[in-house]
Amino acid sequence: MPESDLLLPPIQFPVLGNSGAIGLFSLLHIALAGLTVGFIVLAPVFEYFGIRDPFYTRLGRSLVRFVAVVFSVSAVFAVVMVELFIGLFPVSTVYIFRLFKPAVYIAIGVFLLHIWFFYTYWYRWEKTREKSIPRHIALGAAAAVLILIWGGLLDGIGSYMLTPGEGDMGGPGTSDFVRLTFLTNPTWAPLALHRFLGVLIISFYAIALYGGLQLLWRKPKGEEEAYYTRVMHLGMVIGTGLLLIQPIAGMLYSFQIRRANPRAYERILFELEWLLRIQFLLIGLLFYLSNQFFAQISSHPRRSRVLIGTLLLAAFFMVLAAQQVWIRRGLTLVLILITLYHLRHVPLRETPQHRRGPWLAISVGFCAVATFLVMGVIREQARRPYTVYGEIRLEDEKQPASELAQR
Repeated sequence: MPESDLLLPPIQFPVLGNSGAIGLFSLLHIALAGLTVGFIVLAPVFEYFGIRDPFYTRLGRSLVRFVAVVFSVSAVFAVVMVELFIGLFPVSTVYIFRLFKPAVYIAIGVFLLHIWFFYTYWYRWEKTREKSIPRHIALGAAAAVLILIWGGLLDGIGSYMLTPGEGDMGGPGTSDFVRLTFLTNPTWAPLALHRFLGVLIISFYAIALYGGLQLLWRKPKGEEEAYYTRVMHLGMVIGTGLLLIQPIAGMLYSFQIRRANPRAYERILFELEWLLRIQFLLIGLLFYLSNQFFAQISSHPRRSRVLIGTLLLAAFFMVLAAQQVWIRRGLTLVLILITLYHLRHVPLRETPQHRRGPWLAISVGFCAVATFLVMGVIREQARRPYTVYGEIRLEDEKQPASELAQR
């Protein structure tokens, strides 16, 4: 067969374009995957606390049930996303697989092992707990550790795509051991930390959303009302507590991006200004809604109104000063301090006296997921016009697939 007959033209996805198609299915997958990872990690922790308080056992089982139900939907989005990436970005696919082949094999093995532990944990919930509760918790803990290892391996590949270089992980000639550890890439650890905290935040806020929905939809009474109220408050209190830590992880991550890839950092600040402002608008809204939730049960309502007014002003100027890094960070500190005040003065099991409580919890849940997704979009857009920064441009994907053998 003549060589000219082997030249395959690049594939163009209709309407959305190649990047848009992958971006759509990536966001659909990430929204569910973030929650499933967080719930898998939290379930054995709640079950452990459930040894003394049955409330946590019931909540932990609800989280596992959610994961078992939505796993197939999330997996479908993931499969479509991977298939599109292989078909629409063949150069990047081959390059990444060649570079990280051992890590990809390990990630596949870890994920398959995780599935076994997780579904054993779910389907044998009653039988294993009847024999040994610690043994059942160990099954859940093993599933949680494995999913975190899997996520860490993917974060390692993702960090390389944004900040590769000879000083980090090297090129294709670097040893497999170095590529497997990812320890020499400056953005791997802060990315993993930042994403893990983000997963926990959206997970706890989703728990609050679930409690709020049940209170509004089912209108339970007695013990059921007390249970869902406690679920809502637990999610709001711990989710907001983690929200106070996340800006520190975000600053560490942005510092490492600036140090390892100044051009990408400048692109985020200036070329992606509109996305950056949306991100901080959502963050400000997240702080505002959380504080409104706690202010309604504050023992000092007048003081809370003043503080929330101050928070609104700080959030407004934070969005305006999105490109002035140190001013923005100072205003973020104001949001943190006001939120910390409300957290310190709110009892965990207090029942809101205002009907807005469940509505605020639901709003916070959706806002948290939106913030999580926008941050992911910004990180992906920072690489343009590359798929692997400094290595493969978007235009490289337009070459015939048969030319990959020459790379």
